[in-house]
Amino acid sequence: MFEGRDSFEETVSREPSVEDIHVVSEHDDETLYALDWDVAGDEFFEGILKHQGTIMEATGAESTWAFEVRFEKHDQLSSFQDFCQDSGLPVEFKRLYNPTKPDAGPWYGLTAAQRTALLRAVEEGYYAIPREMATKELAAEFGISDQAMTERLRRAVTNLVTNTIQVSEDVYGMD
Repeated sequence: MFEGRDSFEETVSREPSVEDIHVVSEHDDETLYALDWDVAGDEFFEGILKHQGTIMEATGAESTWAFEVRFEKHDQLSSFQDFCQDSGLPVEFKRLYNPTKPDAGPWYGLTAAQRTALLRAVEEGYYAIPREMATKELAAEFGISDQAMTERLRRAVTNLVTNTIQVSEDVYGMD
């Protein structure tokens, strides 16, 4: 066991709210722990409970934590965001995921080819104003025709809109 692990376990064990800590798995220089703790008095966790959230994953670093929290309804998430802001909690929401289209996958329905082409188009300035690269140049990088690249980018944008903006409107009744 690494020195850092001993120090971490000792520090966490001294925390009065922690009821139990145990190692789930160890691999190289990483250790996965499970903690049972009493969240009473902690505004962040009480807020999650109050708004019917479920912590799916938590990852901690020296001064920062990242949480994946699931809310069954969008209004619960919105209320939790308002709660955090009103409470002065330093919370940053990095990504919202809508599981109502699970087949969209982690890339919002993009194929690997669409994702790669779209990323490259953004990086090379295809979407810049003024445009810094034409589809003909971009297509040459991928070994496909100008028309094929144009169609690939259009399908990619269609998939992104369908699996992000359009889903939000359909599910949450947004205008």
